[in-house]
Amino acid sequence: MKKINRCLSILLLFGILLPILFVAGILFVVLFASKNPPLMVAGIIFIVFGFYGTPLIWTNYGAKKSNKRLLQLILNENIYSIQELSEQTGTQEKQTLALVRGLINGGYLTGYLIVDEKYLKLNQNVKQEKSRSFVKCPYCGAKTIVNGPQSLCEYCGSLIDNNHL
Repeated sequence: MKKINRCLSILLLFGILLPILFVAGILFVVLFASKNPPLMVAGIIFIVFGFYGTPLIWTNYGAKKSNKRLLQLILNENIYSIQELSEQTGTQEKQTLALVRGLINGGYLTGYLIVDEKYLKLNQNVKQEKSRSFVKCPYCGAKTIVNGPQSLCEYCGSLIDNNHL
């Protein structure tokens, strides 16, 4: 999950910077067209990167975001059936299977095998990522990650004593 979160952060950063470069490029061209040709050329380069790069970055960001949701369904909610995953994500089974394969091949989902193109199964020959446990918050009812003897609910902020659950 860390890998996909890091990738999303990088894409978000570039998704914000490229439109800024686009606007800065327009200013550079307007202000330095006759006075400073190298800065005008830099402005043209900024415009090109901003104009063509922004849609590519945001399209990739959206795809990664949907992949993160699929990854959460597998790792956090323990859904291993391709049919159930496709129902949860609102995609066709073939598309969901292709997305799961992409997660495995991209290194986002490690330690799993696809069985009969219908189910995911833990691969016993691959070292698994550290598993996380979840508890139901007694105050708001949300699923919360267990971190030692006490956890903080990420939804309501309550302190949960895991020893008594």
